[in-house]
Amino acid sequence: RLHLTGEIYGQESTSMLPVEALRAALAWSSRRAGRRDESPQGMPSEGADGLQVLDLCAAPGSKATQLGAWLMDRRRGGSSSSSSSLLVANEINSKRAQLLRANACRAGLTNAMLTNIDGRDIGSLAPEAFDAVLLDAPCSGEGNVRKDSPVFQRWCHAGHAQQLASRAELQRGLIDSAWRALRPGGCLVYSTCTLNAYENEAQCRKFLETRPAARLVDLGALMQLPELATQEGFLRCWPQALDCEGFF
Repeated sequence: RLHLTGEIYGQESTSMLPVEALRAALAWSSRRAGRRDESPQGMPSEGADGLQVLDLCAAPGSKATQLGAWLMDRRRGGSSSSSSSLLVANEINSKRAQLLRANACRAGLTNAMLTNIDGRDIGSLAPEAFDAVLLDAPCSGEGNVRKDSPVFQRWCHAGHAQQLASRAELQRGLIDSAWRALRPGGCLVYSTCTLNAYENEAQCRKFLETRPAARLVDLGALMQLPELATQEGFLRCWPQALDCEGFF
């Protein structure tokens, strides 16, 4: 009943981490600035006027509703500037976009705009339009192996390596689009529900090599989760260690 009325949205705890990482980065920016409406190097703060946030691959909507609820809570918290905050939730697949719409409506989001276009095009259609971008990228889904047996079957298939290369190419296009849609000094969070380094660390390293203006934030230190952090500062959630969905 609570789910149907939009009061709760059931999801794996690890699936909530990307949004929490985005919030933590913006809160860190506020603390560094020493005040809520200003931040160093142009990075937006959690209390900044009218945050514009993009969820690039949003369906079915677990993270979009989490983001939308957070932005609405900022408004209820008494910040008049927060009333102009906007979430743009995008999904390329029309059927999944309908599911995203249903979940956003069920959650009562009044601060969200839904789009149905290829995420690789948003960077050119809306350049430097967003203070923060969440890219929960399409992936091979290896983190779901404990509850989705076809994932393991696909992983064992002879054509898996070719599919992985194709998926990685798509991810690179989405990362590039997300970066172009981001305002200077903005915050970009990249996440997947897969386990291999090819779709995770390797993608981030390649991005950092080609975008010298980008800076990696140590999420282990930022979110006080050293037990989940790699030496580079990425967060990794292993199913066998945490009894959860695998996540990066």
